[in-house]
Amino acid sequence: MGSMMRITKTKDAAGIKACPASRMHQSTADGCLGHRSATLGGPSTVARSAGGQRGFTLVEMLLVIAIIGLIVALIGPQLAKSMQKSRVQTTIAQIENLATAIEQFSSDNARYPTEAEGLKVLIDKPSGLATWD
Repeated sequence: MGSMMRITKTKDAAGIKACPASRMHQSTADGCLGHRSATLGGPSTVARSAGGQRGFTLVEMLLVIAIIGLIVALIGPQLAKSMQKSRVQTTIAQIENLATAIEQFSSDNARYPTEAEGLKVLIDKPSGLATWD
């Protein structure tokens, strides 16, 4: 293993991939799964997934989580600002609707609701008002 060997894949008569350097790698009936690197001393990526188990490494998963965290950190505050802005706009629209209802009551009855009547007079018809609509 001291010297680097060039290993090539070949096909036999049955069409199955075979590798002449069988002592340096794992192989199956389908052929060569990968070679151990003479310089690194470990199985290749292909040989690592030879057992049929495929997945992501811890580094890959941490990288994806970091990217998602970065996206949330950048978009989160903007989303919070827009939510607050929409709440303010909704409140303004509701106050304008209330003001319109009070002005309509005033034009129908030539007066504003009394403190005793409150805003409930805008919903339920008070007794004694013929022009309430």
